[in-house]
Amino acid sequence: EPTANGAVINSKYNGMLEFASNKGTQHIVANARIIALQKGNQLHIASFELLDSKVSAVAPGLDVSEENQADTSNKIPVVIPNAAQLQDLTTQLVTAYEAGNIEKFIALFSEDAKTNDRIDLTGIREDYSQLFHTTTDRQMFIQNLQWTDASIGAKGIGDLEVVVLSNNTNTVYTMKGKIQIVAQQLHGKTRITHLYHIERQK
Repeated sequence: EPTANGAVINSKYNGMLEFASNKGTQHIVANARIIALQKGNQLHIASFELLDSKVSAVAPGLDVSEENQADTSNKIPVVIPNAAQLQDLTTQLVTAYEAGNIEKFIALFSEDAKTNDRIDLTGIREDYSQLFHTTTDRQMFIQNLQWTDASIGAKGIGDLEVVVLSNNTNTVYTMKGKIQIVAQQLHGKTRITHLYHIERQK
């Protein structure tokens, strides 16, 4: 399809997308719209636009589809925790967070757990270790947490409020927004496989 700037080529793109941050390498499959210009015997790409892309690792936020979260290479059937197990998991999460106990906190996650900024347990440990070491007081309130069964596990979405006190400047930071937790029964224990939060616009 010729345009004023060149020829439009509709193509299928299948490759790797690497972010500049610590989010890691992510695989995408997308339709691509390419505008190419012919200069002499050479073809130059003038613009490249991805359409309807699907990313295997989840970007930050709560808009997380089951297709993006599912690990198709994992052949172990997903075991969904019951209501009592999910309530106990939530209580342990809040207790460990407020106590600043990194070992008890990390023990609640699966080995391949993901958060807003991390795609493995090592990264999650680094983030929360830093938080616990730089704050003297932490409070976490999770309310109206509604759980639904999904192919990836039990998915809970609720209201989140976090209040932390910095140990350097005695500054109080408050964050209000939404939280999403995805949990499974793994080896007889309830574990978080995905934990995301989004801050409400002030």
